Amino acid sequence: MKKILVTISLVLLLFACTKNTYNTELLPTPTATISGKVLLYDSTGNALTNLKGAAVSLDSTNYSATTDSTGMYVIKNIPAGLYTFTFSKVGYYTHKVFNVNVLGAKTTEPEPTQSLFMPSNVVANVSQITLFYANDVPMFNVGVSIVTQSATYINDNVVVFVSASSSVSSSNYTTSFVISNVQGQGNLVGSLFNPSLYFSIGSTLYFTAYATSAKTFYTDPTTGKTVYEGLGPASGIFTTTAP
Repeated sequence: MKKILVTISLVLLLFACTKNTYNTELLPTPTATISGKVLLYDSTGNALTNLKGAAVSLDSTNYSATTDSTGMYVIKNIPAGLYTFTFSKVGYYTHKVFNVNVLGAKTTEPEPTQSLFMPSNVVANVSQITLFYANDVPMFNVGVSIVTQSATYINDNVVVFVSASSSVSSSNYTTSFVISNVQGQGNLVGSLFNPSLYFSIGSTLYFTAYATSAKTFYTDPTTGKTVYEGLGPASGIFTTTAP
C-alpha cells in the first residue's frame, strides 16, 4: 500500500512540474514602446527647425524609426533587453548610446532628446606648445587657435589628438583632450597636458586639432576610444619631443 501511495505522489509531482513549465512558456515576452526627439545642428552650431529624416535604429535588430518634422520618433513592441541605439542622418555625425536597458513598458535610456551635428566649417590649429615644470613634473601648455571661420561663427570646442604616430587623426590617436570655447580667428587658448602619463621620455609626439560646435561625445566600449562629433577639417600636425 505504501509503495502505491509513493508512486501516485511521484506521478502527481511530475504532472505539476510539467504543468508549471508549460504555463511559463506561454507567458508573453514583455515589450516596450520608446519615443524621443532628435535635434539637428548645422555646421556653425545653429539649431535647425526642420528636424525630419533622422534615423533611429537598434543595432543588430530590425527595429527602427524616422523622425518627423518636429524631430519626434516612436519605436513599438521592443522586447525587453539590452540594446545599442544608433542615431544618424546623411550629412551629420552619427551618435550612439550603448547598453540601453529596455524594461518592458519603460526604459531609462536613451535620454529623451538626442542631438546630431553637421561637420564644423571651422579649421583649428595647434599653434604652440610650451614646456614647463610643476613640482618637477614636465607639463605642456598646448595652445590652439582658429585658422578660418564663417561670418556666423559661434564659439567652438577644439579637440586635440596626440599620438606617437605621424598619421595621428581623430581615429588614430593615443589620447585626446578638449579645449572649450575657442573664440575668434588667431586668438590663442591653451590647456595643460602631461605627456609622461602616456609616452616615454624622448618620444616624438604628434598633435593635430579639430574644431567642433558639438558639446557631446561618447566612449565606444568596444574600442575604449572617445568618439567626438561634429568635427571639422583636420589641421596640420605639430611635432615635439616628450621630456
